[in-house]
Amino acid sequence: MPVEQRLLQRFLRLLKRRLDWEQIPANAGLKTLADRTGDVRFREFAAIYSGAVYRDRVLGAAERARLRYLLKELRRS
Repeated sequence: MPVEQRLLQRFLRLLKRRLDWEQIPANAGLKTLADRTGDVRFREFAAIYSGAVYRDRVLGAAERARLRYLLKELRRS
C-alpha cells in the first residue's frame, strides 16, 4: 500500500474518533471534514495532503515527515 494511502487511513481513523462518527460520508472533502474538528492540526494535514495528492504528485519527504508528526500529535491529544 502506498505511503499516501496509509497516512490518509490513519488521518481518517483519527478524524472519525474526533467527530464521533462511525463512518465518514463518501462525498465529504478532507478540508471540510478537517474544518469541522476546529483543530489546526487536522486542517494542516488536509492542506498538505490535498495539495499534493489532488494535483497528482507524490508527497515529498518533508511533507511525509510533517504529516507523520501531525498524526502523532493528534493521537496524543
